[in-house]
Amino acid sequence: GCTSTSVVTITQNTLQPNVGISNQPTLTCTNINAVLQGTSTTAGATYNWLPQNVNTATATVNTAGNYTLVVTNPLNGCTSTSVAAVLQNTTVPNVSAGPNQTITCAVSSVTLNGSSTTVGATFTWTPQNVNTNTAVATSAGNYTLTVTDPLNGCTNSSVATVVQNGNLPNISIANQPTLTCINISAVLQGTSTTGGVTYNWQPQNVNTASTTVNTAGNYTLTVTNPLNGCTSTSVVSVSKNTMQPQLTAVS
Repeated sequence: GCTSTSVVTITQNTLQPNVGISNQPTLTCTNINAVLQGTSTTAGATYNWLPQNVNTATATVNTAGNYTLVVTNPLNGCTSTSVAAVLQNTTVPNVSAGPNQTITCAVSSVTLNGSSTTVGATFTWTPQNVNTNTAVATSAGNYTLTVTDPLNGCTNSSVATVVQNGNLPNISIANQPTLTCINISAVLQGTSTTGGVTYNWQPQNVNTASTTVNTAGNYTLTVTNPLNGCTSTSVVSVSKNTMQPQLTAVS
């Protein structure tokens, strides 16, 4: 009836490993990839990122979403998890290059006025390479305003078209008169098929289509198109024939 006893001691090691993620990045237009950095103070811990199934402490992602880091303690097989939420900010800034504009003979340059409601946005005009919201254009063409949001590096563009109205008005002078002893004055008649033009005769400074002259010489007619300020000129030469006839008295 004698008995003997023995004791076995069962210990338990269910200590979970330490786990941490050092950053919570945001993807932008300039930062299209983000590196997730996992950490653990547990000696020898192994790492696994999901859903990529990357078995390193770091993982590179290019899509917004939740990423789970699983850290395993190799001494007991216990695991700990942590989640990193990767955000994305790729909203393009608002931009307007302003209305299209016209260069004329009277207006040789125009100011382009760009705008953006995006706070802190920066501006660049091309081809001028001007880094303000306004730029001066002196020739016809397309001018592009690019706006950049400094928070995410995203850009947006708008185009303003500058056209040129430099059509010269039509002009003609109907006659080339000669002054004589009978016709001591002559009417110079200017014409134009361009609608609404104004006239100016020089050197008389007469602002009508016709002018009366009584002296030989060159007279210049300037025709101005009020729609674009463009002018055309024509010169008429008025000659003079007042040579007296030869007279001989015969007795």
